Amino acid sequence: MLLASPSLAASLPEGVERIGLSVDGLPRQALIEPPEDFEPGQGAPLPTLVLLHDMGQSAREVRAL
Repeated sequence: MLLASPSLAASLPEGVERIGLSVDGLPRQALIEPPEDFEPGQGAPLPTLVLLHDMGQSAREVRAL
């Protein structure tokens, strides 16, 4: 989820990590959220789902969906 709002300083749920990246030279941020029962180093790799919000939504709104 890309974040572009003042809520960047808000605390994240346990296990959720914020990363920084660059898109066409512009700084962006994304949240990495593993499944609830995820344990690093246990079992096979999991598929990845990338969910992007549009300009009319916030990351918080999309996450709530």
